[in-house]
Amino acid sequence: MEYYVITFSNTHGAISTEKYLKGFFEIVVMPAPRDISRGCGLAVKFRPEDLSAVLEKMAHFSLNKKMYSIFHFEEGCYTLLEY
Repeated sequence: MEYYVITFSNTHGAISTEKYLKGFFEIVVMPAPRDISRGCGLAVKFRPEDLSAVLEKMAHFSLNKKMYSIFHFEEGCYTLLEY
């Protein structure tokens, strides 16, 4: 299974991102995986085919880029995405 996940440094960032993205994409709020958690226990998961569009939306979102990280999950491993 392959997907992307956004982790956050605080719960406010996670909830506001969920509200922002859910009108545009099929997303799932999930517990943040421990090995990539940024301090908040929540993460937003989305499909690989939505990556470009999610990056575009996040670039125009009011959340500071230092407040979240995006990871690619494939074959049991998370890799930090440089965006």
